[in-house]
Amino acid sequence: ILTYEKVSIVKPNVDLHLFLNIDKTKDDVETNENEVVTRLIKQTIGECNVDTLEIDDAQINLVLQKEDDSTLIALPNVDFTLYTFSVTKESNTFITGTAHLELDKTSIELTDGITISCQKLIFDREQNLNFTDVQLYDAENKMMVAECKLLRLQEFHLLSLLFDKELLIKHIAFEEAIINIPPENIFGTSKKGNSGGLEKIMIQSIALKNVDLNYAATGKKISAIGLSMQVYNLSKKGDKPFEYQLSEIKVANANVDLEREQTHATLQNIEFKGQLLQAKKINLKQQDLEIGLEDMSAVHRGKIDDFKNLDYNNWDAIHTNHLDLKGILPEKTTTKIVDTTKAKNRFAVAQINVKQVSANLKNSELAFSFSGKNLALKNITILDGEFNCQS
Repeated sequence: ILTYEKVSIVKPNVDLHLFLNIDKTKDDVETNENEVVTRLIKQTIGECNVDTLEIDDAQINLVLQKEDDSTLIALPNVDFTLYTFSVTKESNTFITGTAHLELDKTSIELTDGITISCQKLIFDREQNLNFTDVQLYDAENKMMVAECKLLRLQEFHLLSLLFDKELLIKHIAFEEAIINIPPENIFGTSKKGNSGGLEKIMIQSIALKNVDLNYAATGKKISAIGLSMQVYNLSKKGDKPFEYQLSEIKVANANVDLEREQTHATLQNIEFKGQLLQAKKINLKQQDLEIGLEDMSAVHRGKIDDFKNLDYNNWDAIHTNHLDLKGILPEKTTTKIVDTTKAKNRFAVAQINVKQVSANLKNSELAFSFSGKNLALKNITILDGEFNCQS
């Protein structure tokens, strides 16, 4: 067995083309990637035991080919340090410690023109992968999709991704980041309708902490500052849509601009847990009408295991400490053309309780102002702009 305390390699050029053959007579064949790599090492250098392996300024070109599909990984200017590496005759797999990679902002293409680059990468024996100074770039939309100081992937099956195109991760932590969402979603719902050739995606949990989120499209701008959220059981198989469960969402500040609807909204200290929506302050302006809410909470008794199944147009109760209404009311029209082919927009609340209310409203026919306390309304409905309630 070859035993070394330290091995140093300077400016190597590495070109590898690995072919993975599958026995088509067997169903559901799973690739044992560690055994594949171990056999490659045994055939090349035999048994070995290295305490520290250092590679400086390497250029690596790796092609992994499985049947007619191939993956190219090009890594120029790589500095690599691996602590503890062992391959023995008795073992079918290799043993490693922690690997450190200095990548010098190397870009790796992930899917449909999406590339990831980072300054440093650490991969340990528990298959935990940490990136520093990460950038995600969308070449099609010519924009930086995400930037963050630290991205953690727990139990990331790297070889399953390379050999089987399966993205399997136990937990992702995304902290102190800026995310810019392209006009078309890059994660599975773009016009190309795929997930970059990935056969399977399974991520048990995702945690976003203190993230700034921006979305801009024609006539729409949405931003969220200080976003934190938990996502569980994110999965996708083949061409099927993503499935996931949301636990909670917290936002320090948010802004929404909808040009076509002439709507602008600002929100402060938002916390959403499916059944309960809380906000410190909400200001909504639609055309010339302004609505202000302070210390607001809304309760919904619907299903919460999947936010996509929750009916957000029907709420059980809304409570607020202060409601302020001001501006110009819509003008009353004598004739109204009803489009029977168009689905009606309906919003309903079983009850609304307001501790303090103030209003200053007018249009061409009337003007009024009032203030009061302990306002209670029941069975509130808004159907295509028409308001009905019981006091």
